[in-house]
Amino acid sequence: MIPNGAFAERARQIGFEKVYIVRPLRLPNAVKGLAADAYELMPEAKTVILLLKTYSAANASDVNEAVISTYYPASNAAYRMAKRLETELKEKGYRALSNAQLPLKVYLCDTV
Repeated sequence: MIPNGAFAERARQIGFEKVYIVRPLRLPNAVKGLAADAYELMPEAKTVILLLKTYSAANASDVNEAVISTYYPASNAAYRMAKRLETELKEKGYRALSNAQLPLKVYLCDTV
């Protein structure tokens, strides 16, 4: 078993700013196209890890400039970092699934 602190430190070394390690819970109100909860994706799941990568908004200094949303490269970087952690976990014998489509944002918005 990997200690939570060691995993969180490894995730920060790779580039994530925040790491939350929690027990999977059944989430109500499934959203079409998303799994209702972690148990649907992986019934034997014992842990859900939420990795956060921050990004800064870009400012266009000229109306004629093309601006690419900073979310796009930040999202791609976070995807690659999550895949790297997934591979490392699998190499240690764990079952891992990165970039799972769980409706956490929708659930949190509904409860606030």
